[in-house]
Amino acid sequence: MADFEFDGLAELMDDLEAVADLSDEVAEEMLRAQADVVINAEKASAAAHGLVDSGQLQASIGIQGTMKRKGLNRYIDVTPKGRRQNGVRNAEVAFIHEYGAPKRGIPAKAWIRQAVETSSEQTTAAAAEVYNQFLNSRNL
Repeated sequence: MADFEFDGLAELMDDLEAVADLSDEVAEEMLRAQADVVINAEKASAAAHGLVDSGQLQASIGIQGTMKRKGLNRYIDVTPKGRRQNGVRNAEVAFIHEYGAPKRGIPAKAWIRQAVETSSEQTTAAAAEVYNQFLNSRNL
């Protein structure tokens, strides 16, 4: 009968457990990489839809706070922040241009949805790159 001897099995098991329990630090780094892609896509979409009169809307798009949890899900908010010089919130301006304001003669542009949809492959690739770096750091 043959005998098998494994060297390093305990270390491998520890590494696999670390992969199974993705740390908040790695998850947040993945989400931030994805958020950077979405931010750039939203800024480009705003420009493509002519939403650059003052540049305030584009400049206001960014990450809102830190990583949040809802159940098992983790997420980061990407949103326009701050107020314009006239006191109107940039988020309100973004909302109006996204969904329109027919009574004010502003058509819906769906610029945020288009940005998110067109950047989906890039966001996945950004997260995968961070995750692969994590795996490589564990020699997996």
